[in-house]
Amino acid sequence: MIKIKKVNDVMVEPIKLPKPPKHILGSDLFNQVSANILLCAPKNNGKTVVIKKILDECASLDTKVIIFCGTLKKPK
Repeated sequence: MIKIKKVNDVMVEPIKLPKPPKHILGSDLFNQVSANILLCAPKNNGKTVVIKKILDECASLDTKVIIFCGTLKKPK
């Protein structure tokens, strides 16, 4: 059994946490907050269009986007 004893007159209140946003950008496309996304398709099948759509839906001006691209500086 726990015994309660008054020690002093200090009132302790719970910490107020910030409320999470009601809508997260891109939540209608991806159900995970930090999803890893792989786009794999043959040439000329719309990968760039899909990337543009994902960025438009999921990124704002304050969003940090990290892209790993092995073919960035390869000659054509």
